[in-house]
Amino acid sequence: MKKVVSLVLSLLMIISVMASLNITAYAATTVNTVAFLGVTIPRPGNSPSYNYTYSGTGVSIGNSGFKWYEKTGDKTVLLTGDSKFVAGKSYMAKFDIYATSGYELSNLLSVTIDGYAASLTSNGGRDNKVSVCAYYVFTCQNKDITAITLNASKAFAKGTVLKYDYFTASGEGVLSTVATSFTKEGEAIALGETVTSGNYGATVLIAPTQGYNLSNTTTVKYNNNSFTLVNRIGSCGLYKSADNLWTVDCTHNYGNYQYNADNHWKECSACHDKTEVAAHNFNEQTVGGDTVHTCSVCGFVLTSKKTVNGFMFADVTGGVKITAYKGADTAVQIPSTLDGKTVVSIGDYAFATAANKSSITSITIPSTVKSIGANAFNGCSSLASVVIPTGVKRIEKETFANCTNLASITVPYGVTFIGESAFYGCGFASIVIPCSVTAIGDTAFRNCNSLTSVVVPDSVTYLGNAFMACPALKSVVIGNGVTAIAQSTFDASNALQSIVLPAGLKTIGKYNFDNKPNFNNIFFRGTQQQYNGIEIKSSNTNSAQVSYNHTTRYDVGQHKYSAFKVVAPTCVETGYTVYACEGCGDAYRSNETAATGVHTYNSGAVTTEPTCVAAGVKTYLCTVCGNAKTEAVSATGIHTYDAGKITVEPKCTENGQAVYTCTVCGNTKTEPVAPTGHVESKSVVTPATAKADGSVTSTCSVCGEKFLKGTIAKIKTIKLKTASYTYNGKALKPAVVVTDSKGATIKNTCYTVKYTANKNVGTATVTVTFKGNYKGTHKLTFKINPKTTTVSKVTSPKKKQLKITWKKQSTQTTGYQVQYTTDKNFKKGVKTLTVSKNKTTSKTVSKLTSKKKYYVRIRTFKTISGKKYYSGWKKYGKAVAVK
Repeated sequence: MKKVVSLVLSLLMIISVMASLNITAYAATTVNTVAFLGVTIPRPGNSPSYNYTYSGTGVSIGNSGFKWYEKTGDKTVLLTGDSKFVAGKSYMAKFDIYATSGYELSNLLSVTIDGYAASLTSNGGRDNKVSVCAYYVFTCQNKDITAITLNASKAFAKGTVLKYDYFTASGEGVLSTVATSFTKEGEAIALGETVTSGNYGATVLIAPTQGYNLSNTTTVKYNNNSFTLVNRIGSCGLYKSADNLWTVDCTHNYGNYQYNADNHWKECSACHDKTEVAAHNFNEQTVGGDTVHTCSVCGFVLTSKKTVNGFMFADVTGGVKITAYKGADTAVQIPSTLDGKTVVSIGDYAFATAANKSSITSITIPSTVKSIGANAFNGCSSLASVVIPTGVKRIEKETFANCTNLASITVPYGVTFIGESAFYGCGFASIVIPCSVTAIGDTAFRNCNSLTSVVVPDSVTYLGNAFMACPALKSVVIGNGVTAIAQSTFDASNALQSIVLPAGLKTIGKYNFDNKPNFNNIFFRGTQQQYNGIEIKSSNTNSAQVSYNHTTRYDVGQHKYSAFKVVAPTCVETGYTVYACEGCGDAYRSNETAATGVHTYNSGAVTTEPTCVAAGVKTYLCTVCGNAKTEAVSATGIHTYDAGKITVEPKCTENGQAVYTCTVCGNTKTEPVAPTGHVESKSVVTPATAKADGSVTSTCSVCGEKFLKGTIAKIKTIKLKTASYTYNGKALKPAVVVTDSKGATIKNTCYTVKYTANKNVGTATVTVTFKGNYKGTHKLTFKINPKTTTVSKVTSPKKKQLKITWKKQSTQTTGYQVQYTTDKNFKKGVKTLTVSKNKTTSKTVSKLTSKKKYYVRIRTFKTISGKKYYSGWKKYGKAVAVK
């Protein structure tokens, strides 16, 4: 049997707690566990907490309570109340535990602090018949992970097999990443599938290493695309990308007609895009008592049987669909095959039209059925129980409506949609909505007179007025995916007593919470500020008390678990296998294996530095439990000299001499002292030009030597950062970039810039005049192009014609250029139409090809002194078919 636990993947150290205690001379009650709650475990920026509660009969806590210490090796420093925990440091919580009269502490006493195991350090020598004093130490070193970058182990392209180890991660504190699922076009696909084409997304589970934590502000990115936090599983996080994280293009290859019982189409063999979708054009004839329908377009043949063992059915893709029941059984068993063909669906009104529908007490549906139509069992008022097969994905409109005696029904994992009035008037007292459901339609559970409680899972993002007129409904939990409660969702459900609302709720519609005399509690998962921001519409007056920051966890529905992570044992930690629900991320661990006892040491750090004559010490720490070992580090033989003493003074160009003494062993050495260098007089500058270097010369005031102080590299390039602009009615001033012959940028303080003709469309001039260390004047030019316009409408008024209408752009323009083509990339067959007046806003193009789709784009131009200045092209958003 699987033991479901609250999954903790933060790889916390579990330390066995043992104490050697004397055996009492009489039968005292043994205390086995003590648990402390409400303690602030060391986290960066938090202050130590001295408020706590504890559970454990037969113990008392010393008067001093908790004392927090900062711990460095064997040294500890007591923390005051205004101290703050610092990332990377270790801390100790110390407190006394006493056994009260008639109790004694167990030899294997287990003590936890908010779920973390504490370790025994010593025990007092008191008579344990009365009390025993024990000291417990808790050490922790936690740090929040700020950013994680996901990397791919292989290219995401056609032919890639999707595996759990597709992602790796870089970023401090990340232990592992596991791809739990992928999506294609927003629909979940299994691991092991091969990439074809379309839009793909992914969900990844990230586990932190010992001492690190994921937080609500941790950013997870892949190629600069952000993942969002879906669920927290212990210290691990489940992160989901957008459904278009990858886009794989497809070159369509449409084959022959395909069909089902209603329609035919042609389908791309690569990406399954459909075209030429249409209803069948049937011709009918009677053959041997059967009615045969043949489509004149695709050739599909559908045969309707009158009855086989009471079931009327028709051919559909993959098998047959039951269309009606003509039998007389009250305990109906639907066969998995009829006439040698698999029963894959139950059609609309299949049993709602049965003559004995009010007498049917049970219906067994085979696992081969993948879909059940609307109103399929509507009005089967004696139907007491039914099991829906796991392959069914949707419960359609009024499927079980008016099944008033239906007291038990199982909705399987995999159902994503519950339709309008699907369970209208059913008789069950409770129902489990699985975590795969994303939408619940209007009046889905209306008039369910016995329904007393319901939990809407976090997976549901759309909730209609599903629970109207449920007179016994007392408690409701709304999952975190719902942002709006529709009008009349709980109208006439007047026994309602309490409801849990999600933090992301934005709207509560009319007629929900009024006229309910026992409606006393609203538990809100967010803050009071968030609750005050909810739009609560009229007719919701009530006296319920609102509780904020509600954190109680609920089982949100049926789960589907699979193994996705095996954690190996370490020196002190057990190993285990993690199982998680593919729908909501709920998880547990199992298959535990004992700790290895073998330490994994880090690369070590020198804790005592060696000297020139003495050895040092290097300490290695186990990366899992912190166990330490040491080894000697050889003496360096390298002396540590003092700052030295000058024995011969240096001159302008002549060395001096200094003597240095080792501070450890007294060894001496001599070294030259560099010359003092010349003392410069006032410098003389010769400016650089575009043709020649400049220079800076000086004379030493001590020895009189003249020397070249430096060279000023000549001007090499003068460029504008931007050579082209779009007209905006303002004076445009592109930045000037000047570099010298050595590639260095010359600062703008070394020149002035003047702009002329830089406001209107045309060619503007920039004059650069150098100063200071540089000399010369240079002129540059840049273009100002007109603003573009947009095509507002493209129609086909007549056969082989397109009428193109655009927005007038008369400011700083002369006219327009319009291009049209059947190639969406404007590479082939492009025709250009020039409109010479800027007040013209439409043109009609004739002699086009009928039934062809054309693409259109436009740009403006202005003519100045015979030269045209063009704006950028603006493409119309869609292709337009010509009549």
